[in-house]
Amino acid sequence: MSGRVIAVEGLDGCGKSTLIGALAEALGAHRLSTPGARLRGVRADFDAELSPCPLARGLGYLATVAAAGRRARALAIDGQDVLIDRYAASTLAYAPPQVARRLGPVLADLEPVDLTLYLELDEPTRAARLTARPGTTAEDRATLDPAANAALRAAYARHLAHRVHGALLPLQAAAPPAALLAEALHRLRAAPAARPRRRAPARAA
Repeated sequence: MSGRVIAVEGLDGCGKSTLIGALAEALGAHRLSTPGARLRGVRADFDAELSPCPLARGLGYLATVAAAGRRARALAIDGQDVLIDRYAASTLAYAPPQVARRLGPVLADLEPVDLTLYLELDEPTRAARLTARPGTTAEDRATLDPAANAALRAAYARHLAHRVHGALLPLQAAAPPAALLAEALHRLRAAPAARPRRRAPARAA
């Protein structure tokens, strides 16, 4: 039986990493992220190199999504449930609108996930969590501006509607961690099973 590929999305400060860790343990699932673990140590250099060109930065992050999707599907075909911390919606939502429009057509070439858990959190709670979190950047804090926050939430809503994100399961993330985990597990168990898929042949570069 095929496993399921489950993306976890939401604005910074919504508790994605905490939930994914708990879900991975509860489900025995493999855990991936975008960018991947091997890039974490060089992410600052990655951003510094690509940030002067927003299109290059968007393409760079979307490339990590493509790689994670491919790896996740291979694991799922072998029967493993897979959780991905951020998928295409995050890349497009955080990109400038003109860049997101240019990246949009690439979504058709990405591996679709089966389900997307989208964490929703009221803005005062998100702001409190984000400002208290170690390592919060100026870019993260900029999303707390009311206009920027509204634009970001609207962008997520648009991009999550794309079929690449599979069935959308919204979750209210203000609940205590144990209650949020229980609700996420309930929603996942009630969701349709993954459709069997065959491993795709490697594409030529």
